[in-house]
Amino acid sequence: MIVEHRAALAALIGELPFPVHRTVPGDVAEVPCLVLGAPSVGQDSRPGILSLTSNIYVIGRRVDVAERDDELEEMCDMLLIQLGGSHGVMHDNLGFSFETATAQTLSIAGVDFPTYVVTVESSAVTC
Repeated sequence: MIVEHRAALAALIGELPFPVHRTVPGDVAEVPCLVLGAPSVGQDSRPGILSLTSNIYVIGRRVDVAERDDELEEMCDMLLIQLGGSHGVMHDNLGFSFETATAQTLSIAGVDFPTYVVTVESSAVTC
């Protein structure tokens, strides 16, 4: 379940024109990029169903780089479209739905980067 969820989501966002990492890069030369966090797993309200939630970090250029906001927002827009917007999307027989996108700052090697944390949810049948 977890392996399939993460692999399908990685393949889906891997179609975008940005590098995709499974961990936050330690080298500032690796940004802008997307980082696919490990999923959280919880019990769904429906019996026999698990909810899987993943955060995708959309990391833009350094805070002091001109036009960084436009680039970051364009990256986030492209990701939201790839995720099917408000309708969700199927990939590798798994359904993914966009939940939230929250702006924050992420520090990499002591340098602050503007970031959107995009939350994506899917479900898995366990019986």
